[in-house]
Amino acid sequence: MSHLLLLLTTALLSYGPLAPSTSDKLLGEWTNEEKDRVLEFVQNGEAFEAIIKVGEPSSFVGQKQITELRSDGENSYRDGKLHVLKKGKTVNCSIALLDDDRLELQVKFGMKSKTTIWTRVAPQNKQ
Repeated sequence: MSHLLLLLTTALLSYGPLAPSTSDKLLGEWTNEEKDRVLEFVQNGEAFEAIIKVGEPSSFVGQKQITELRSDGENSYRDGKLHVLKKGKTVNCSIALLDDDRLELQVKFGMKSKTTIWTRVAPQNKQ
């Protein structure tokens, strides 16, 4: 019985760090300044991805806009890849959480960069 308990404890402890953090502030839906695109951030192992939930053209909905984003502390993420689907290009990106409901997305392409502010989408039917 003690061997079984030891085996179970070891299995649970070794699995714990691999489990995605459900308390990460980045997770959830965010909209851009123009309110014409909604991305849902999800965790995939140790990386984060953003899936298009609302956007034009509608054929982009369901596709990954951001991949390979890694946490770089409590409120920052780096080494991401933003996929410019209309142009078929990929550029580097990083994210800084400004507060619980706003993030700053910085995209770097060559010597240039562009920063946009995204706002958390309020959950529907929140009680």
